[in-house]
Amino acid sequence: MRLYSHAAGLPLYLIFPIYVKITVIPAERKTLMKEDTMLHQVSIFTANTKGALSKMTAILAKNDINIYTMLATDSAEFGIVRLIVDKSEEAKEALEKEGYQCRVDLVLAVDMKSDKPGTLDHILSDLQNANVMIRYLYISFDRQSGSPIAVFSTTESETEAFLKGKGYHLLDRF
Repeated sequence: MRLYSHAAGLPLYLIFPIYVKITVIPAERKTLMKEDTMLHQVSIFTANTKGALSKMTAILAKNDINIYTMLATDSAEFGIVRLIVDKSEEAKEALEKEGYQCRVDLVLAVDMKSDKPGTLDHILSDLQNANVMIRYLYISFDRQSGSPIAVFSTTESETEAFLKGKGYHLLDRF
């Protein structure tokens, strides 16, 4: 489909040339992009079996690692457990030593400041209007203030700056 100018009958791209600078970031560098207030989340891939969660938490307890947030999702054969802990690299190493497949991901945590209906919708609407795709999201709570925290993952590198610009408070620790 071609768009034409009504005035000259010419294709619009001939009348209004657009120059776009495209920067390609190799996949290996994307995982190294670290922002000031992104949290390190440990993702563990595990068999969906009886006692699987208890085995993981026992490993973390044995290594004196405190769990701040935990989300376990499942499918028929395997599960993904997402953790925010006080020592993410140590947690990853301890779990891998016991045979678990793990990785550390960067996630954003937005202080929702309120538990009122519509608070999360406001955050998500702002992100949608900015064309930000959210891979997954879960809610936790700040242990000191009791305020709900939206924890989410996105591949959009400018999301942190966007949220700060909109006045949201991002957490760099729990």
